[in-house]
Amino acid sequence: MARIQVVVLKKVDWIEHGGDWVRALDTQLRGMSPIRTMRARRGGRGHDLWARLEYEFEPSVTGGVSGFLVTTRQPKGVVLEIDVTDDFDDQSMDRWSALGEAMRRALPTDATPFTWEALLGIETELNAFLQPGRIGPLRALPGFRLARTDASLPFAPIRIVGTVSGGSWLYLKPKARRNARLAAAVLSVSWGLLVRMFHEVRSDEAGEFAGILEPLTPFDGIISAGEVPQVHRWEVPQWCNDAMWDAISTSSDLGNALLAYHEGLSLERDDHYSFAFPAYCAALEAVGAMFSEVPTECVSCGHIDGAGSRFMMAVRLVALPVDDVARIKKMYSKYRSGTVHGALLHGGEEGGRTLTQMGNPFIFDDDTRFYLGLALIRTHTRAVLKYLLESAASAGGEASQ
Repeated sequence: MARIQVVVLKKVDWIEHGGDWVRALDTQLRGMSPIRTMRARRGGRGHDLWARLEYEFEPSVTGGVSGFLVTTRQPKGVVLEIDVTDDFDDQSMDRWSALGEAMRRALPTDATPFTWEALLGIETELNAFLQPGRIGPLRALPGFRLARTDASLPFAPIRIVGTVSGGSWLYLKPKARRNARLAAAVLSVSWGLLVRMFHEVRSDEAGEFAGILEPLTPFDGIISAGEVPQVHRWEVPQWCNDAMWDAISTSSDLGNALLAYHEGLSLERDDHYSFAFPAYCAALEAVGAMFSEVPTECVSCGHIDGAGSRFMMAVRLVALPVDDVARIKKMYSKYRSGTVHGALLHGGEEGGRTLTQMGNPFIFDDDTRFYLGLALIRTHTRAVLKYLLESAASAGGEASQ
């Protein structure tokens, strides 16, 4: 049995176009012959990722072709190959070469823009988003006005509107969802409160109902302060510019750190305090990775060393009293490791304790220490992320002058 290369495809965005391309391939192959089996495998790490599709045929039906293989290895491209028997001839070669060229043409050449929107908000207090703003390329738009008929609503929502381009909304939707979540994380860092996503991202071009707020009262800039007391008015800060967004988009560590911080706030909201702590630690570890050498990976188990040093590198990006630095370092070892490696719950979750019930006020117990430590690392993680975002925005502004 021999293996023959049919065609090589390069410079393909398989994240966006891979699913559509595989479906087109599957249709082509099933039109040529019944498929005995199909198997998909993938592996690798970092920049050395690979994937493999293997189709098995009956050679007597396919002109001596027993298998069809699609192998991708970044960044080398994609190779289409066939396994052939002694019955394989030139006519069969022409047939499979034509399939290879057809699959080359099956790749999308024109990217379709999809406008999407998501709904964000702060549910714990009455708040109003008055002025439209921008978070990089995303538009932040007011949702609807607060008036007598709306006073029972816990929040005034923020519409985040963006655009992604590609061949299929199905495979672009995760990118839009990540962008919406990043916008929520950026606003959470800016305002110091959890800004939640209240519905899935949706796109009109994809046949989904994106204008979820249209049936509600249109926002016209009027807030009846006398009818709705203590309304907090939020605005997108000036540092949420394109340079800041480029920093998030080009650095997966910074983007992941923002999402981990947002996850920590979400866990605290649902009373999962112990697991919120390692989420903040993970955010700082990701930040530390931006300023450290490539970590050493164990060949046998894949464990990556140096997490503690990256954590402390991030902690020191924003000044803290010496005692607080030592305290955070100690808490990192005790609370993060205790939960992640020992399944320990430090926050009283098993007893339903909340942040306002911190044990006996005359005894400085472990629960009290944990809650104070949780507040410290949450506050400091926010300070570190805000520093990085503002620095990126400022550096971008200086470069454009």
